[in-house]
Amino acid sequence: KCSYSPLMSEVTFGPSGLPGRRLAWGGATVDVVLFGAHITSWKTPGADGMPMERLWMSSCSPMDGSAPIRGGIPIAWPQFAN
Repeated sequence: KCSYSPLMSEVTFGPSGLPGRRLAWGGATVDVVLFGAHITSWKTPGADGMPMERLWMSSCSPMDGSAPIRGGIPIAWPQFAN
């Protein structure tokens, strides 16, 4: 059982300020952009103690809401009914 819950904060991403959330716990962080429900960053402490990015993101993704996000992890929940 966890003795603490993750810290969540509201943040913005990209040049146009796409809304998102950052979760942090145990030295790790996860960034979720609400546009397209997409995980765009997952960092864990590296061997040297510095945060190490674990996900690939394309530099071609404009991150302004005009096109889909390339890279990361899209969060897709199955929908079986209206």
